[in-house]
Amino acid sequence: MKKFLSVILLFTSACAIAQDREKEFQLRIGYGLAFYATDLEYSYNDGTFEFTLQDEDSAATSHVPIELRYELHPRFNLGIDMRFGKYLYDKNEDNTGQSNSFSSFGLGLEGVIVSRPKFRWYLGLTLSTTNLEISQTSGTNKETFQWGGGGTRFYTGISWFIADGPVALNFNMGRDARNFDLKDFTSDGAS
Repeated sequence: MKKFLSVILLFTSACAIAQDREKEFQLRIGYGLAFYATDLEYSYNDGTFEFTLQDEDSAATSHVPIELRYELHPRFNLGIDMRFGKYLYDKNEDNTGQSNSFSSFGLGLEGVIVSRPKFRWYLGLTLSTTNLEISQTSGTNKETFQWGGGGTRFYTGISWFIADGPVALNFNMGRDARNFDLKDFTSDGAS
């Protein structure tokens, strides 16, 4: 079992499309970078042998967020959050044969603090589940790790509408916490 308890400083910029104010629907698509501080715990226990290792590390990700929001009330939005991306490798290290990808799906609720025709400032909370796959190849041996777990994201953001149109620039910043457990491990196709 491996657990990540991650604290994220998340910067996301996006283009948002919104219709007129009456029961507004928003689609936000963009690009984001996240910087994590991680607490790692490796634990193994097969009944005869027990092993635990704890460590602290850091990580960075790049991802594409897709957020759908529906206005329940002029001050509250509810919607679906999706993120697709990868952890970034240190360019100063040899990362030959290594790859990873993650996807995250969740439900988000936002409270609008400032609501003007061309500007919105909001606070949000998202509860989500994330899947992470890490592959590493050494010689002819390929190992694949499947991780999964839940998390929460607290964030604040602004939408700045361009001219009078439905298109806006959208910026988010927040804190994200994730816990991952090892779900599956394969080595050369065998579990």
